[in-house]
Amino acid sequence: MPTVIDISNVNGAVDWNHVRGAGINAAYIKLSEGVTFDDPESIRHARAARDAGVPFGFYHFARPDNNEPEAEAAHVFRRLDGLEPDLRLALDMEQGNPRASYADWAHRFSQAVHGRLGYYPVFYSYGPYIEGMGLTSAVGSGLWLAAYGRNDGIEHPFTVPPWQRAIMHQFSSRCRVVGCGSFVDLSHASSLRPLRMH
Repeated sequence: MPTVIDISNVNGAVDWNHVRGAGINAAYIKLSEGVTFDDPESIRHARAARDAGVPFGFYHFARPDNNEPEAEAAHVFRRLDGLEPDLRLALDMEQGNPRASYADWAHRFSQAVHGRLGYYPVFYSYGPYIEGMGLTSAVGSGLWLAAYGRNDGIEHPFTVPPWQRAIMHQFSSRCRVVGCGSFVDLSHASSLRPLRMH
């Protein structure tokens, strides 16, 4: 079962060769947030991950309380210009308190990505937030679910409505990985194939 790390500017320095040596099979790197924020470390992390042989994708942190989904998608497209990640973009929905209108927001963002990039993004969130969105149908190409249980670094059972299954499960936010100077999030993927663009 592939182990996937996700990284943003808050994680500090990362030695990607050591990360690969620690058994990490892929990485998601924060690319952008809302319509104005660009993660300042994203491109450096992406290049270093590729040089180390770690397949990577980017995630976008949504701000649905402030912006239209098409505007946030356009921000992502500008950031992706010239970049060739290995894995599908992920939409990170967890900001603030969820609203029923966010279900439509997420579907519209997903459609915008499909229209421009030719694939649907992975959808990332956690159970109570998904419930608060009132989602009745799955968004994107699959669910990346954050469900920590006791957040003790061990994977615990989880549920995934309205999806039938999760293609990736973020099971802890407090893991130590060789090559990373701080706690990191870890996920298990059923396979990397559903995450790849082709």
